[in-house]
Amino acid sequence: MRLGLQILILVALTVLLALQIPRKALFPHPRHLRRTPPPSVSYVELDKDEYANRMKLTRMAWQVRDRAAGRLDLEDGTPLAEEAPPPPPPAFGMPSAPSIPAVGIEPQAMASLAPPSIAAPEAAPLPPLEDRRRDALLDLSSYKMTEKQVLKYFADTGALLSGHFELRSKLHSDRYFQCANVLRYPRIAEKLCREVTLRAVKSGKLGRRIDGVVSPAVGGILVGHEVARALGVKCIFAEKVPDGDKKDAAGQPVTKLAMRRFSIKKGERYVVAEDVVTKGGRVQETIDLVKAAGAKVAGVVVLVDRSAGKVKFGRIPLFSLMQMTPTTWKPAECPLCANGSKPVHPGS
Repeated sequence: MRLGLQILILVALTVLLALQIPRKALFPHPRHLRRTPPPSVSYVELDKDEYANRMKLTRMAWQVRDRAAGRLDLEDGTPLAEEAPPPPPPAFGMPSAPSIPAVGIEPQAMASLAPPSIAAPEAAPLPPLEDRRRDALLDLSSYKMTEKQVLKYFADTGALLSGHFELRSKLHSDRYFQCANVLRYPRIAEKLCREVTLRAVKSGKLGRRIDGVVSPAVGGILVGHEVARALGVKCIFAEKVPDGDKKDAAGQPVTKLAMRRFSIKKGERYVVAEDVVTKGGRVQETIDLVKAAGAKVAGVVVLVDRSAGKVKFGRIPLFSLMQMTPTTWKPAECPLCANGSKPVHPGS
């Protein structure tokens, strides 16, 4: 009896080997079943890229099912058991996007599979003011601009003009620097102001502490803002107000600078920033306002010095990005006026 049973088992195994029936068909396992495409897959002609994309989506569906069934680590998504290789692409045609088989995933399990919500980080407190100033000054050390680049920026933006002009100092000239043209472009303005600030900082003449930047309106406001940004300090500006009932030769009201919107504290140290200086009248007025409030002026920063270095503000150092030496005349001595030309004042 026992011998007959053994013979029967041997014959059955021989038949199975002869028929080459896959082991997966006899001993199904979840790892093999989840790699079996659903029977609803239809085959169409697709290119390799689309087939790869669809297989990627299929693998993602399998991973979701495996997570829900507890066969994948929920922390990093690695398999807890050895994975079977994915099925090779069919010889004729590629499968279209398969429908994800329903595996009875509980809502709680799906919620656990969703990526964790990341709470918005709390706003970090600002570092101390002295640290911000130090970091700003250190950041300047890696910035450098050549004289050729500066001239190119001025020329490309139309800041250098030729004609018959009346300067702010009432002198006449055949060349004019209209700083507003170059300041129209914020990125260029930032680069130019950072460069002149770098020169001032590297000179070591500004001292170890700067509390703010002050500018005369209107042309110096943008320059002062960018210089203050480079130094990591605040910026303020002085505004034009009528100087009583005074009138100029043309009958226009005479103006002066005043601090209308801002206050300057005693003992603070400021940098005066301006776009262009010829005689330095507005810059000197700004310096006088700062000193009248009991504060100090550490230095003067300008983009263009039209006096070619002749303008002085006492012992206060002057730093410029470029020096120009245009020919100027008094109105009574202007040859352009003698030829019948009328000067224009386009503004800085």
